[in-house]
Amino acid sequence: MIVEGILQNDIYGDMLRRLISDHQGITRCYRYKIPFQETLKRHNTKPNAGDFGESEMRQWWREDDGLRGVDETLIGPDQSLADTTIQIIADCGWEPLPLNTASKR
Repeated sequence: MIVEGILQNDIYGDMLRRLISDHQGITRCYRYKIPFQETLKRHNTKPNAGDFGESEMRQWWREDDGLRGVDETLIGPDQSLADTTIQIIADCGWEPLPLNTASKR
């Protein structure tokens, strides 16, 4: 399961820590640690970029809102999506699909 979003520690922290504690399988936690300007730049490339913009994002933004008491792997602004995917697959002990198999799905 992947839980993704702007989940502020003071609002969602207890729930997320319970979810992590109760989970019986592999549990890994990752968090983007990128500056606001980079976040805004990435947002502007999304299909839903017009749904909300910089002013709304500034209201939600927290510079460093990690999930306290949990071992998180940080993903920085220079780490590509491909590298992040490879890292998560390796961290979970999974075998990546061969390219020819993945393209058939």
